Amino acid sequence: MESDQEETLEVQEAISLSLADGRDPEEEEIMLAMAVSIACASEEEEKRRVLDNDANDEMEQLDFAVAMSLSEMSELDDEPQLTESEALFECQCCSDDRCLLAEVFMCEGSCMFCKECIKRGTEVAIGEGKTVIDCFAACSKVIGDDVLRIVLPGQVFEQLQQHRQMEEVEAAGLEDLERCPACSFAIIMTETEFTVLICGNPTCRKETCRLCKEDSHLPLSCAEVERDSVTQARTHLENAATEAMVRECVKCNTRFLQEDGCNKMTCQCGATSCYICRKPVADYSHFYGQGGQPEPGKCPLYTDNVKLHRNEVKEAVQAAKRQMNPGDLNHCHGSISNNSDDDVDSEDDDSEDGNNVDYED
Repeated sequence: MESDQEETLEVQEAISLSLADGRDPEEEEIMLAMAVSIACASEEEEKRRVLDNDANDEMEQLDFAVAMSLSEMSELDDEPQLTESEALFECQCCSDDRCLLAEVFMCEGSCMFCKECIKRGTEVAIGEGKTVIDCFAACSKVIGDDVLRIVLPGQVFEQLQQHRQMEEVEAAGLEDLERCPACSFAIIMTETEFTVLICGNPTCRKETCRLCKEDSHLPLSCAEVERDSVTQARTHLENAATEAMVRECVKCNTRFLQEDGCNKMTCQCGATSCYICRKPVADYSHFYGQGGQPEPGKCPLYTDNVKLHRNEVKEAVQAAKRQMNPGDLNHCHGSISNNSDDDVDSEDDDSEDGNNVDYED
């Protein structure tokens, strides 16, 4: 740029000298035009240089941005990626978003749940008398047996299957249907001469009289058994123990027994009651949650029903003994009168260790 200015000055000086020397005016005009043209060219050159510098600055900024982006992408690539077994999902029941995808369980509509929600929700549904477990996300689908078989304890799944079988049997309206008083086993027995029902349930196998529904008393008849005072005493104690455990629907008087699950019971007739205090309930406000502090007038939602039943049997048998003839009690060898106390002694030992049943009336 300095050289262009110097040339312009030289031209102007030359023009001035030519005027001083008395040169031709036309030549002077030509020289003046040349000077102006050189000056304009210099200005254009300066503008191009400024534009080139700006473009170079923009390119440098763009190169810097690209380099930063590549650096960030490289850092992301270097971060450890979750494996399939470490991937997480959100349970559609409890909304926990830190559940392992490897432990997901789905309904038949592909709703995703954690194992604990499937287990707890199914136990509550069984306690309410349901045999079909609806999706907990209310998608109108059900939880399949393939999932329940994995999630539920074997005893609970077997209980669900037995409930389903009983529903099917009852819906069929079969005649001559005999049921085991101790479990849900049922069989059709058309031969009236056979008065003993042998339960086909491998976990029960109890033998009962089809007529009086008591333990098999062959070769004695039901009437002969009833005339035996000692047997009556034994039967009285056994009935007291049974009645202590068995509940009745507050509406239709259907008898039922629950081994585990939610203590809010729903009968097939629609009535709801508390398994602990046996009173009608409207909703879950009657209960306090598992691990919660006991509240006056409320019962626990979950309990160890094995221990609960043992305590109930102990109290019922002791009350029944106080009403009986001591002589009859002394002859009840092998019956509940002699071993019921032994059965609950172990329960008392557990209670001393702090394992007693926690419930309120």
